[in-house]
Amino acid sequence: FEVSLEEFPDDDEFMGYLGLIAWEQGDIARAEEAYGKAVAVVFPDGVDGARQDQERYAAGLRALEGQALSLYRMGKLNEAVHLFETLARKEPGDYVGCHYLAGEIYHNLGDVERAILHYRRVPVEPAVLYMLGLAHFQRDELELSAGHLIRAFVSNVHVACLLLGRYGYHRSCMPGYLGSEAYAEEFVEACAPLWQSGPGAFTFLE
Repeated sequence: FEVSLEEFPDDDEFMGYLGLIAWEQGDIARAEEAYGKAVAVVFPDGVDGARQDQERYAAGLRALEGQALSLYRMGKLNEAVHLFETLARKEPGDYVGCHYLAGEIYHNLGDVERAILHYRRVPVEPAVLYMLGLAHFQRDELELSAGHLIRAFVSNVHVACLLLGRYGYHRSCMPGYLGSEAYAEEFVEACAPLWQSGPGAFTFLE
């Protein structure tokens, strides 16, 4: 792809593939750079501008998502959340999941109210319910928090067990991956710091 870019220096798809390869290699800074170059080609007037090239648009959105994820992993939260919100606004059907990531970022930034607004725009799944439960607890809205958490326990009880250090056999009601222990492990790895930062959250969860 690098050789191909020497011949076709404005090919955003080659840039996007280089971003993906760097991401898979764990070189997140290099991935962000490659995705950013692809985004600049497809959106020469900036990501908030109108689409310029219909044929390149879908690839440009994928590059934009890759850049946003890279910025998030690098801890550049304000830059990342702007891109996630842009994706969700440009293509709300295909990129509705970006609302959850935007909510997670605002939650990390301490803007719980904005986090809740984004969580509520995502199709319901265990992660959304747990994060809504935490957010409403942090706003001292205990009944709302309890309602979301009870639904969360039913959908994937493994998350609560991992957060509280309660190990043993439990069965979730939600079938497939969303109700699985693997889902719970990924969620807890990503979001345990937020739970740990909220005084009293584990006691309320218990």
